[in-house]
Amino acid sequence: MANLGQWDFINNTKITEIVRVLADELEHSQKLLFLSRTPVTNVFNNDEIFARYKDTSPIAEIIGPDQQTPVYSSGPEFEFVQNTAAKIKRAEQLSETDLTKAYALTQGGGKMAEFFDNWLMNRSNVMLRNIRERINHMIVGMHIDSFNYNRYDLDLRTITWGMPAGLKATSAVTWDDTTNATPISDLELMINDTAPDNFGERYDRITLGNKAFNYMIKSAEFRARYRGEVRYAFGANEVNTADRPGLQQALASMLNVYIDVTTESFTEKNADGTSTRRTYLPDNKVVFGNTSNDNDPAAMDFANGIVPETIGGTLAGEPGFSGPQHGPIAYAKTSVHLDPATVTVYAAAYGWPRKYRATSTAVLTVGTAGVGPWVG
Repeated sequence: MANLGQWDFINNTKITEIVRVLADELEHSQKLLFLSRTPVTNVFNNDEIFARYKDTSPIAEIIGPDQQTPVYSSGPEFEFVQNTAAKIKRAEQLSETDLTKAYALTQGGGKMAEFFDNWLMNRSNVMLRNIRERINHMIVGMHIDSFNYNRYDLDLRTITWGMPAGLKATSAVTWDDTTNATPISDLELMINDTAPDNFGERYDRITLGNKAFNYMIKSAEFRARYRGEVRYAFGANEVNTADRPGLQQALASMLNVYIDVTTESFTEKNADGTSTRRTYLPDNKVVFGNTSNDNDPAAMDFANGIVPETIGGTLAGEPGFSGPQHGPIAYAKTSVHLDPATVTVYAAAYGWPRKYRATSTAVLTVGTAGVGPWVG
């Protein structure tokens, strides 16, 4: 790391301490639903299967005498076949222009180091949140048994965790057809029949997004069942759909399960510089699970590995690195030759969600992604 002289705020140890404090605070103040249900287990090597990977492998070739065997490139997917984890990383930079403006702002009584300490605290907070957001995104993929990531030349698609096909159900009628859809029957089939009869699972919680919940409570089937719950014959427009807590409780009573309606989302930067906001749980998915599995490492966990940068930083003698460390970590770098003069702060983690009991969750698809109202 380049020496910044009196700017001692750019110190890996100091940044790491800040991030550790932030991690403790964020655990209590910024819950991410699926991450909050999943234990984090520190691991020291990659000799474990982090995900089941479905790949289309070409048939073997017939090779003549003295011919060379054709070798096919496996691309980045090969790492997952070899059971390695994924690096999760975020970076933010102060450019020469930013540094000049910062210097100007600190004149007339301001303190340069204090300014950067405040900036560092703020950005470390944001970047730690971003790391946890991506981990939450990956864990959702484990719950629905489908994770897709195709960005920056890394193509991770068709990744699954071994959920049996019988636990991947699809509604007969998409839920946006509120006249003909049967959302209550769809849920009851999985809870009371498919899961217990075929897989020995009795799910006691349903997690779904806001859009799926809205279509459900507007369905003719829900309204008919709701009349039975409250023993009152509602007219066509008499059900108060704005009473979300009341309708959520009514649904829980009908199905005898807990109901979680999530609106959590994240922002992803596109290659063209624009941003897209996405929900963690796709609009068209409903997840079945058990509250007893929350933070139970026997069911699933997130394998939190040693961040490779802590090994490289230690070997290179970089200040603040004192040996291999589990993530998340943060560190800062200046441009090596100060040409241009920039300061970059990084946050990083290294790991992968692991599912030990393939039947611990099930999923119901209630609409076709990309068709009609379903973003997917």
